[in-house]
Amino acid sequence: MADRKDGAGLGQYLHDNPKFPACLARKLYAFGTGVNSEDVETSTFKPAYKTFVDSGYRMRALLKGMAQAPEFFSTPAPEQEASAGQPAKLASQ
Repeated sequence: MADRKDGAGLGQYLHDNPKFPACLARKLYAFGTGVNSEDVETSTFKPAYKTFVDSGYRMRALLKGMAQAPEFFSTPAPEQEASAGQPAKLASQ
């Protein structure tokens, strides 16, 4: 296992970990759609993940693949909170 005490070690560890690309794709898809990553079905991000792998793991290809997927934009809007319609209060106020 690579020494993860510095950035190069962490980079090597991620490079060598075969689960990392799929995990990254799932987490980014979940973040972009506003859902828990555990609730993301593999089939929903698989085309974008394949594009990511085929591109040599280029982040731009992953993001473009996600943005081109119709499922990415079919996520329901978040439920409104009780304070909806009220201006957000800043921490400095």
